Amino acid sequence: MSRYGAIWLAFFCWALYGCQAGERAAREGIELLHSGNAVSALDRFDRALAAQPNHPLALFGKGMILSRSEATRPLARRYLEAAIKRLPDPGLQTEAFVELLRIANLEQNSKTALQVYESALAEERLSVALFLEAYRMPPQKQIKVGDILLRGLTYFPQEVKLHLAYAEHLYRQEKKPGAAAAHLQAQIDNGLQDMQILFAAAEYYYFDKKIEKAIGLLSSAGAVYSSQLERMKLGNYSRGEEGEQNK
Repeated sequence: MSRYGAIWLAFFCWALYGCQAGERAAREGIELLHSGNAVSALDRFDRALAAQPNHPLALFGKGMILSRSEATRPLARRYLEAAIKRLPDPGLQTEAFVELLRIANLEQNSKTALQVYESALAEERLSVALFLEAYRMPPQKQIKVGDILLRGLTYFPQEVKLHLAYAEHLYRQEKKPGAAAAHLQAQIDNGLQDMQILFAAAEYYYFDKKIEKAIGLLSSAGAVYSSQLERMKLGNYSRGEEGEQNK
């Protein structure tokens, strides 16, 4: 092998090792980030970026961590924007859209917030967190916040948080406690027997001066709570029995 061939081979092996090391560090960083260990995750992302300056997972992860501090949010935005189109996992892309939207909301940048939201819709990177964050956007002429929540409910019709947010919107923004109660009552009638839904609907009936309906829902909430408590007790008893049998 010629001297140049040997140099080229050495460079190729060095680059390949660097790529593999960067990929491994970035994936370790993502696992650490999702487990709540931001300090160790940031160390892995820095290692990955030292080996591959444009590694999308490392850019994403470092952006997510830097976005937690007001001082580093502009840098976080640049990292996330650089990563978002190249992330291999649609779930991570959705997380990036949500975080970019959150940053725009914190900065009260209505134009950027709307652009991020519309891009997420166009890419079909949708989540409950995205619609809830979009609901917090600064006032927009092009879109009504209530419509954002209704659109979210077309994708996630059983999501309690979205139903509660929409009812709160009807009550606080549109001053319609009766409409808020009716919306939640419809979900209850459709089988969504959730404690938060029941209590919120009772509260809105109370604000709408429909006291009997409020009391009726509170009674239902108590029955649901008792049922859930009984199931928990039975579950604990069953696990205890299994433990005794395994001894």
